[in-house]
Amino acid sequence: MARLAECRTRFANSLVGKWTSVQGTFDAVMMDVWEFRSDGTAVVHSYGPFGHLNGIEEYRWDQSSPFTIRIGEPPDEDCAEVTWSRPIAYELAILEHDSGCEVVLHETGADGFWLGNLPLRPDP
Repeated sequence: MARLAECRTRFANSLVGKWTSVQGTFDAVMMDVWEFRSDGTAVVHSYGPFGHLNGIEEYRWDQSSPFTIRIGEPPDEDCAEVTWSRPIAYELAILEHDSGCEVVLHETGADGFWLGNLPLRPDP
């Protein structure tokens, strides 16, 4: 429980850092790695079997209030403004799976985070 309290304090106002999708032993087959950067950018790397990189997506993000962020599609040639998502309320909790227990991040009221169906764990 001490680790959960530490993570809740650390990530209440910023998700800066790397986060990895959590599936227990299935992580070896496929996973996503999210990197929230302090400059307001975020990058998601999606991996398939044997660590094959399936794709990279870039986003913008901002912390609108404690435990709430928005994620945006970056500007491109079709749209000069960032297109922001609805506010995403998140929480940290303990998840038990076939590899043990760990602290995870998920959207409030959902199993996963934002468009994903999986929670994320903070990378050390």
